[in-house]
Amino acid sequence: MYGDNCDVEQWAASNRLVLNQSKTKWMPFGTRQKLEHCSDHRIQLHGKEIDRVSSFCYLGVTLDENLSWNEHVELICNKVSKRLALLSRIRPYLTLKAAKCVYNCLVQPIFDYTDTVWGGLSIRCSISLQRLQNRAAHIIQRTARTEESFKMLGWVDLETQRKAHKCILVFKCLNELVPPYLSDYFIRNRTIHTYKTRQRNEINLPNPKLTLGKNSFRFSGAVLFTNLPPSIKEATSFSIFKNFLRFYFSH
Repeated sequence: MYGDNCDVEQWAASNRLVLNQSKTKWMPFGTRQKLEHCSDHRIQLHGKEIDRVSSFCYLGVTLDENLSWNEHVELICNKVSKRLALLSRIRPYLTLKAAKCVYNCLVQPIFDYTDTVWGGLSIRCSISLQRLQNRAAHIIQRTARTEESFKMLGWVDLETQRKAHKCILVFKCLNELVPPYLSDYFIRNRTIHTYKTRQRNEINLPNPKLTLGKNSFRFSGAVLFTNLPPSIKEATSFSIFKNFLRFYFSH
């Protein structure tokens, strides 16, 4: 955190960054209690003060100061609601296959986009999203029973989908199927010690002190992957892993 009336020009220059003052915002992250201590902080660029914001949309993800994801989920709900309204209007003229195709193209990607980042949701946010998926199932299957609709469509709930996506990304990180900056995101116990224990091939879990840290991908993803059956974690290829994982989470 920079001090009062601090100038970031030198920092930007030393890192070879060119910042547009009119487009640059700044936002601290932390708990409500800690954020109260930086209420008087100022940051300047080219002699002008940069606006402080409480939320900001970056690459399609709305970040807020507490990383609660409330605003991001609200935006998702608004987008999905509009598209489900469209799907509801045209559903009488579509076959079941076509209706599923429309959902998969226009709605499901909104639920999935970067959900490994914002997947650590509050119960309220999780329920809000799940209601929309339930509504989609009713529209497509044209039945009022959610459980029956999901079974006929072969769906799982959104929380389960988010868990599966985290496990997939962890597998990619461990097997260097991601960009270099993510390849060392997780480390196995065998890289820390040479003892031949049963846990030597497991991921070395970080030790976050706050709930915010436990909701992070680095911790929650590692826990989910560690709790998978050995037959899935030790899959010899990505395609085999995905098939095993799909069967595991659908039963």
